Amino acid sequence: MKTLLSICIALCVASLAFADPVTIWISSYQDKQYYENMVKAYKQVDTHFDADIHAFGFMEMGDKLTVAMKTGVGTPDV
Repeated sequence: MKTLLSICIALCVASLAFADPVTIWISSYQDKQYYENMVKAYKQVDTHFDADIHAFGFMEMGDKLTVAMKTGVGTPDV
């Protein structure tokens, strides 16, 4: 039982280490710096964490999100 638990824990840790970065879309270029600083701060807690932050204009954001949701391609995580 302990061996099975150890294997499960090892697999979970390994899968987290190779996870894709979180994709975050925001509708403000001014806020992009804030989110980038939050990612840097969180990396001090979890060194495996990474995020791709994309800032779009307010009007552009809706169009891009609509296309991504309809096609299912390139949708953001947040």
